[in-house]
Amino acid sequence: MQIEGLVSLATGATSILAAPPMILGTRGGDGWALRGWVRLEGSTRIALLVSRARRRDQRDGLQHTMLVDTRVDGRLEPGLQWELAWRVSDKARPVWQDATPWLPPDMVRGIRRRALSAQLRSRRGPVTWRLELRTLAVDDRRRSLLAAAVATPLGHALELRGGLAHAWGGAVDLISVLVPVPGRVLARHWGAWQGETWLGWGRGRGSLRWSASLHLRRPATGGAPVPALRMEAILSL
Repeated sequence: MQIEGLVSLATGATSILAAPPMILGTRGGDGWALRGWVRLEGSTRIALLVSRARRRDQRDGLQHTMLVDTRVDGRLEPGLQWELAWRVSDKARPVWQDATPWLPPDMVRGIRRRALSAQLRSRRGPVTWRLELRTLAVDDRRRSLLAAAVATPLGHALELRGGLAHAWGGAVDLISVLVPVPGRVLARHWGAWQGETWLGWGRGRGSLRWSASLHLRRPATGGAPVPALRMEAILSL
């Protein structure tokens, strides 16, 4: 079992820390975070992060953010891993009543976000694959994503990858990460998209690294799919 604690303080808008801890989620203001994990019998591990931060926003004034992040992962058999993650974040701001300004303020809740993800990954043999389900709820709106990806080596440091994804639900900016070829990471915002099919081919090692990927994305509003071709070459001397 391991437990870590972290406190961040600030004067004005600049943290007294050279690099404010990311787990606090704030640069100006103050906050605290507690992170720990425990390994159960076998390969199952449970990790928990709880943090609270307070900062001043130019538009909304003083804001309080509470974050709870829980992750559970393990191994079903050699080369086959699973992971479950649940994250809840709440933002609130104090509001003083005009009739009784001397009383403590009421905390008015702002944005509430709830994110759930489940992954199953296989690294048995040369062919690897991943299956992922994500759901993001912002207040009363929700959007979900189901994605699958597979990769296989072709020899001479070449690799072929492919995958597909489908999103459904309300207009929520659900974000996922796509790695169509070795060394290239793409962020995907699914608020305005319904699905994507892609195929990538590339060489991720050696002095000459190159990649090419073809994407076919479907807008959430319907209509014709939008194709895109991405190519890149890097020469290291």
